[in-house]
Amino acid sequence: MAASILSQDLIAICLILSKGDTRTKLEEVIQVVENYQDLSDRHFGITRQDFRNLLWKLLYFDLSINKELDEVELREVISDILGFGYAHFNDEGESMTGFDDSLEPDESEVLDAAYWYGYSEEAYRNRRQIKRDMKTFFIEPQNPTPQQVMEFLSRQGIGKHLLYHCSRPGKSS
Repeated sequence: MAASILSQDLIAICLILSKGDTRTKLEEVIQVVENYQDLSDRHFGITRQDFRNLLWKLLYFDLSINKELDEVELREVISDILGFGYAHFNDEGESMTGFDDSLEPDESEVLDAAYWYGYSEEAYRNRRQIKRDMKTFFIEPQNPTPQQVMEFLSRQGIGKHLLYHCSRPGKSS
């Protein structure tokens, strides 16, 4: 069965697990995500490797960045990730997909939000506002400290509960 994670939730997962340090290399982010998956018996996507595969494909195919995952800091791709609508995982692979979230969501998008992301209409509208706030926050200041990032997440009501919400139970290959 397929799974999806909103781009703002994907960024929040990375920031929570890297303790707000936007200078964390993508490879390190992946390692803490994989550690979370192992310790919690949960995974993001449909298999344990989906998160790694998603960031790898994002870097090389979507963003055409010709660097290794251990050479790119999270802060270098935050705004690019926020330019997408969501990450989608299925048996054919992982991808970032876009939609124009500057417009008010139509009824089908709100219904999709409940099915794919597990959010009520009100919560989904709130997630869209969080995305706008993230876009602004990560433009100014350019290099927020880990403490500033964690305070921002806290003000947005984003905490470790999001890790549970966006992950699936069970061992994965």
